[in-house]
Amino acid sequence: EVDAAYWENPVCGRVTANGKPMAGVVVTDGRICLETEKDGMFRFPGRKGVRFISITVPSGWRIPQHYIPFASSGRPYIFDLKPWPASKPGPFTFMHIGDSEIEYDIEKEKPWVARAKAFADERDCAFFVHTGDITAALGDAHLRLMNEDTVGRPVFYVVGNHDVVDAEYGERAFERAFGPCWYSFDAGGVHFVVTPMMWGDGVVSYKVDDIVDWLRNDLAIAKRKGQKVIHLVHGAYDNKVFDATKLFSDSKIPTLDSDPFDFAAACDLKAIVHGHLHVNYFRRSKDRRLEVVSAAPPVKGIATLQVLHVDAEARLKAENRYGMGDWRESDETPKGGWLTKVAGIVFCGAPCVADGRVIVGTSDFEGRLPPGAHAFDAKTGKKMWSYETESDVTTRVLADRGRVFVQDEDWRVSALDGKTGRELWKTDLRGPVGLIGARLSGGADSRLIGALTLDPARNRLYVGSAEKSLVALDTASGNIVWRPDATRTVFLCTPSCTVACGDTVVGGIYWEALYGYDAETGKRLWRHGRNNSPDTATWYKSGVPWIERLGFPTYHGGKLYIASHEHFFEVEPRTGKMLRMKKFPFSVNCYHEPLFLGDRVYFGSQTKGLVCFDMKKFDLAWTSPTEPSLFCPMNGYLRPGTSLLATSPVLWKGLVWATAQDGALYAWDPATGKRKERIFTGTPYTAAATAAGDRLYTVDFTGRIRCYA
Repeated sequence: EVDAAYWENPVCGRVTANGKPMAGVVVTDGRICLETEKDGMFRFPGRKGVRFISITVPSGWRIPQHYIPFASSGRPYIFDLKPWPASKPGPFTFMHIGDSEIEYDIEKEKPWVARAKAFADERDCAFFVHTGDITAALGDAHLRLMNEDTVGRPVFYVVGNHDVVDAEYGERAFERAFGPCWYSFDAGGVHFVVTPMMWGDGVVSYKVDDIVDWLRNDLAIAKRKGQKVIHLVHGAYDNKVFDATKLFSDSKIPTLDSDPFDFAAACDLKAIVHGHLHVNYFRRSKDRRLEVVSAAPPVKGIATLQVLHVDAEARLKAENRYGMGDWRESDETPKGGWLTKVAGIVFCGAPCVADGRVIVGTSDFEGRLPPGAHAFDAKTGKKMWSYETESDVTTRVLADRGRVFVQDEDWRVSALDGKTGRELWKTDLRGPVGLIGARLSGGADSRLIGALTLDPARNRLYVGSAEKSLVALDTASGNIVWRPDATRTVFLCTPSCTVACGDTVVGGIYWEALYGYDAETGKRLWRHGRNNSPDTATWYKSGVPWIERLGFPTYHGGKLYIASHEHFFEVEPRTGKMLRMKKFPFSVNCYHEPLFLGDRVYFGSQTKGLVCFDMKKFDLAWTSPTEPSLFCPMNGYLRPGTSLLATSPVLWKGLVWATAQDGALYAWDPATGKRKERIFTGTPYTAAATAAGDRLYTVDFTGRIRCYA
């Protein structure tokens, strides 16, 4: 709606470059987009609701502030650009920060910013981009920490759901610190578009149509100029702007406004860079047209600094640095054992040892190596075969009767010949959603996507699917035996773990519910979960304590046990009835399987290291800490440095052993908790150890596989 008061006094101004008029620079009021004339001037009528006048900073240039708050005085809006060779047309790099969620103590945050600047200086980054969830109540704290002066290059910010915090209107605090919620800029000849989240801790004042109206105009200019486009956003698939379930499946991203348009068709879209999940991943579509990249927080979880390398075709490769310091990686071979290296990141899942082979799954967080499963000779460490998967293998690999079972992050399950790695069958459980829709792998501090569970008595595999359902597969053929509740695809609604409990199968949906099913028919027997309240606070408080950050259920002695959040539970698996519950005065959040030895059960914790629980007394027996963690793989909100143990313990040679996130392998006396061994190897572990006969096998985050004899 044009404001008649401004017809005679339109919005006008000039863009200069080193004081000289610059033509062809795109200027916008948040909806209208136009280019400056030969004299650098721009002019368009006033419009109600305008908050900023901003420019699309051209490649090879920079400006301290790409926007000016709108004023009704009719004053001219003057922008003066300065040369910036790091962003001139051609290959370039930039620093991607996501989900810093900083705290009020700025001094506490300065070290990671200094590390980020040093990394950016090494790689000559053209700019920083922060893809949302900035926080510290969205004051100016982050702006003082990370700005053009402190990091030595331009910084662009994106609105995350936790940045929608102002009581007057949700995005007000963001606007005061960082300017408009949607805008664009150019670097290396590539056009970057920034769009905000539509929901969050407060209520936004803008509508989907507001963003899309601007996108139509902005992208039309980019298309006319022949520019390749990279989209910067906080949540790639749940920002309520785009129907991202189509992404990768048919390369369409229709908007959800009243007059939808196809984002990908409107421009030469090359990549989406986002945060929100607190995890690292790199996706590339089969036709190689589109890449999707995420980065974990810089100081929490798998603390990650990410530099993205952009080539002449706007193709990306990531370069990640992890933790809060330099790792002292060791290539020392264990005495009497062996050491080998697998290409790729090894995330969750202990080494699978079967039929004289050690098999591990790998992930590619940087777009450089194909993920997959890899087999090595259990006695010598010699490589036997590799199997390439279409996306990351972040869960455990299983073996049974000469077959190896592998699941990738897109719910494709494959059976391989254990001797050769030859594919026997593959079952795709994505359902009707595209890859980005299928990438709903748990939430902001989880990558668990329904770890495979084997039921050898029934020749079945139990696995979660993209359709919020637990699926039973026949191990011989890969055919679906049953699949209940395949009704909807909802953010965060994917099973995090399954367990066979005799005639019952239990599966969990991270942050939502725990289900019991009949093992033979798939009929749902019970559910414990949250309500469907649209109010976050109400939803969060609903349900029972075991739903929060659900751990792996474990079947033992006819009962179901869950170590989750701050509790240890005993449950009747057929009915779901809670039999006993113990609350701890510390956080567990273990996400792995407890070890049962007689009347004792052992599991890791978030702050106390190894926990020993007395089953007779149903009470805590003792805890034994690990050293400060290098990063926190299974909690995207936890800072490194805590006594974290996030892998399953195992019994080997009479001791309880566990790999830890401080870069060491531990052994404890099972009776007293006294530490017997700490073998420091320098690189943190996210995969548990495996005991097989007289040998123990470990694999660290960087892919070093060790055999201890």
